[in-house]
Amino acid sequence: MKRKTSCFLIIFLITALLSNVVAFAAPEDNAEAVAASDQVNADTSAERLKEMELVAENDYLELYVDMTDTDVAVREKATGYVWFTNLADRENIEDEAKRIAAGAHISIEYFDSIGTRLLQDTLQNAVEPGFFEIKKIDNGIRIEYTLKNKVEVGVGTRARIYNYKGSNRYQDVDIIEDAGDSWGYMEYQTTDMNVYYIKKDELYKNMQNQIFFIPLEYRIEENSLVVTIPCGEVTHPKDYPLTNITVLPYFGAAHYTSDGYMLVPDGSGALVNIRKVQAGGSISYKQLYGPDPANLGNELLVWQEPGIMPVFGMKNGDNAFLAVIEDGEAFASITSNLANFNSDYCTIYGIYNVMPTGTITLAGAASPVTAAVYQSRIYKGDIRTRYYFLHGKDANYVGMAKVYRNYLVKKYGLEKIEAKENIPLNLELLGAIRKAKSVLGFPVKLPVPLTTFKQAEQIVDELLDNGINNLKVKYTGWFNGGINHSIPTKIKPDRVLGGKRGFKKLIEFMEEKGVGLYPDVALHRVYKAGIFNFNKSRDTVKSLSQRISKVFPYSFVDYTRDFSGPSYWVLNPRSLERIVGKFVKAYNKYGLNTVSLRDLGTDVTSDFDKDDVIDRQQGRYYAEEQIKKLHDMGYDMMMTKANMYAVPYASTVLNAPVDDSHFNLTDETIPFFQIALHGYIDYTGEPINLAQDYEMTILRSIETGASPYYKLMYEDCSIVKNTDFVEFYSANYFDWKDDLLNVYNKLNEVLRDVQDKEIVDHRKLDKNVYMTTYENNKSIIVNYGDKEVEVLGVKVGGKSYVVLEGVDAE
Repeated sequence: MKRKTSCFLIIFLITALLSNVVAFAAPEDNAEAVAASDQVNADTSAERLKEMELVAENDYLELYVDMTDTDVAVREKATGYVWFTNLADRENIEDEAKRIAAGAHISIEYFDSIGTRLLQDTLQNAVEPGFFEIKKIDNGIRIEYTLKNKVEVGVGTRARIYNYKGSNRYQDVDIIEDAGDSWGYMEYQTTDMNVYYIKKDELYKNMQNQIFFIPLEYRIEENSLVVTIPCGEVTHPKDYPLTNITVLPYFGAAHYTSDGYMLVPDGSGALVNIRKVQAGGSISYKQLYGPDPANLGNELLVWQEPGIMPVFGMKNGDNAFLAVIEDGEAFASITSNLANFNSDYCTIYGIYNVMPTGTITLAGAASPVTAAVYQSRIYKGDIRTRYYFLHGKDANYVGMAKVYRNYLVKKYGLEKIEAKENIPLNLELLGAIRKAKSVLGFPVKLPVPLTTFKQAEQIVDELLDNGINNLKVKYTGWFNGGINHSIPTKIKPDRVLGGKRGFKKLIEFMEEKGVGLYPDVALHRVYKAGIFNFNKSRDTVKSLSQRISKVFPYSFVDYTRDFSGPSYWVLNPRSLERIVGKFVKAYNKYGLNTVSLRDLGTDVTSDFDKDDVIDRQQGRYYAEEQIKKLHDMGYDMMMTKANMYAVPYASTVLNAPVDDSHFNLTDETIPFFQIALHGYIDYTGEPINLAQDYEMTILRSIETGASPYYKLMYEDCSIVKNTDFVEFYSANYFDWKDDLLNVYNKLNEVLRDVQDKEIVDHRKLDKNVYMTTYENNKSIIVNYGDKEVEVLGVKVGGKSYVVLEGVDAE
């Protein structure tokens, strides 16, 4: 199928964080019109497949390719539904820019030597001029694109013409007249008044310094399609750094009249409804695993929940897909577009920042000059995404979460947790912090206790006496100077807490009482460097400007970095193995096989050292390697805000996301994370006593099956005044003891018989009313509204919940 276009793609690679344009509702749709539209789409799919060649099939899927334009289609054998990489009927789109956008398979963003942002795409710069090759591979095909920047040649421009005056060489000439177009040649008259003939494909060769080679592979594996860009084979001109690659931006695109939504990995998960039109550009930009500590800006543009899950999806009527990014996800940002004035289709896809960029300010001139800097090489691994297809009653976010659960179980060998008599209470006790004191007239920061080892025993004893027999204690700030401890190559329990002897007594006490003790350690963040065991030049990551990276907090007053606040260096990923090894050697002396990892499952960092760069995906693999080693050694690990590659190695994940960022684009928060993992990993939301919305946090725990989590200390809260830890303003144990017991008993009554049960259904019953159903047919309805509602024949009070037994989720 031929497609003739001439303008450049301008709408894909936008990297804004969020458009705040207010959406307006689409006109009310007629059911018959929608059904008729579905039939038209089915007819279009059938006709389109006739133009394509079957290149691979298995028991579940058929893979097709159009040899003329490289479009790919996947047909589900069970349903006959066809998924296209690009719009099947785009020839009928009158607007040329929309037609071009719907036909690109890959788009790239790159820069020239003066920092000008440039774009190319496979449709205009490879397919139309014929610079591609299709090869068959096992279970699929490989398409090799050579993207060449088309030269605009015309009157008043200079062109590089081959065979100038009969010589076999190129020569730059000035064009003074466009003499015509015939038989595959462009005719130009130049300053010597001769007419020269240029083959049309020479127009692409005129800029040899802007040629990019990108291979794209499609394979079908059982019931999934695997799409891979082997970036190790990608080539780009040295002077034109290739920064971003967008992959299949129109895969599974849905018309705005369809019933459905897009799944974005914002926090616990969020939905973007399809059936609305945006009054302008609309892009949701979600960077997976959060910002890179080695490449932080000086301003925090917007606060957002972390993107810990490398997934996205689309529901389109009775069909849906879930995409799992298996490799290259540390560079990925998930972009979801609503239909707008540029397109009638909703799309969701990944943009991969394969060569991170930043800026440096050059001083010394009359005025400072800002220059762009780039990672010294492109990412050399794979960008690999696996697409799963769902239909019928499974074509929704619950079905997607179940697919992801099965994926995680198969990949990591996850097993159901062992249910106890009661749900766990996760208690974080705060040990020591540093506080400024006057010593001989000089201000010196010295450790002060918030909860000593002996006081920790007292708190645990009281909770056990009050009937809590499933208690997990995370102890933060117990060694090497308190919470912001020095590098943990050696371990010295803090004297102000009771020292080495007091810590050993605490361990014995916890073992005797059957309480899990998880001493907390930061392994990626270095708050205080030692003299002999940490070399800032060797062990710290470098920024793009080749400076040693140090992380400072952001001020929530003006959202800029607070350089007077507490800071830390980021450990080089290559140094992790050495530091973790020394920590384990020192830690083993205490006979513990439990540990809390503060940052190892959370921080994902690059090292931009130009002589030996570690890209962000490598940094993620370095971290996972050390986590896996600890797991294989038999360590029971508790983690905080862990990314999904670390979650399967943990027994407990504290502060897991139970909400999304509530951006204008998203319509619903969903517990996608919890549906995928409940029954396999114990998780909590944020500390209940420090939550911004206390009542909402408790209800969210009930809806999502999260265990209760409190962060407490023995001393009065006034002790944190004038310290770096004022966020513990509401953490006194005695202030919260009665509330803790009441909340625990309430959650335990509701959740204790579903600890090891999968969530099999979750749905919205009414505005602010949601129901979660477990595999033992127990359902919990939560009403977040202020007023009582009646749903499914039962009344649910405002800010309350109801438990239903014997509910059949099917």
